[in-house]
Amino acid sequence: MDMKPRTELPSNRQYQRAADALLAATKCLKEDSPDEAISICGEALRSDPAHVGAYLLRASCHLRTGNLDQAIADCTAVIQDDPNNDAAYGVRATAYLSKGDAEKAKADFAKWQGSPSDQG
Repeated sequence: MDMKPRTELPSNRQYQRAADALLAATKCLKEDSPDEAISICGEALRSDPAHVGAYLLRASCHLRTGNLDQAIADCTAVIQDDPNNDAAYGVRATAYLSKGDAEKAKADFAKWQGSPSDQG
């Protein structure tokens, strides 16, 4: 699942549609309806295929529902577009840990927290 590269900014209407969908998805997640939130995040991504927030929220929902591979795929799409996205590393590390892949989880947690070799 590759994130569509942003070749142009979304129109105001597309952006607003994606933002409205994310608000609805967040509400669903708070109401313990992660499957509905996943569907709504998909709507947001149809409006704005490069919306990082939609990918990250959907990844968090997938994590909650146990769809770990989908959570990892959404986070990986974000990381490929933005290798410095700490939130994506944090969610992906949690998904790897839940899958029992301690080495990948450790690597992502280090990137999320900023390993000492990265600082200075």
